[in-house]
Amino acid sequence: MSRSDSNQTLTDENISDRHYMLVDDLQRITDAYVRSENSSLVPRKIWRPFIEELCRDIVELDLNGKDRIFVGNLAYLQDLAVLLASTEDEKL
Repeated sequence: MSRSDSNQTLTDENISDRHYMLVDDLQRITDAYVRSENSSLVPRKIWRPFIEELCRDIVELDLNGKDRIFVGNLAYLQDLAVLLASTEDEKL
């Protein structure tokens, strides 16, 4: 988990299709990253429950294939997945 501490702002010109993905693809990517960082960690299923809770009562979502989510900083989400996987349930 060694990343630069700089904050990167995305402008409309910098946003492309690669910034949008299915929530299950995000989960697969972060799971693979967690395992690559520490093979003894078990990745947590975090993204679908998080997005569903975040958007509850706000919008209708079809996370089973239609709706994609915007991921502006994949490296941050990968590091977050490692942090959550390495944290005991009681502390969460």
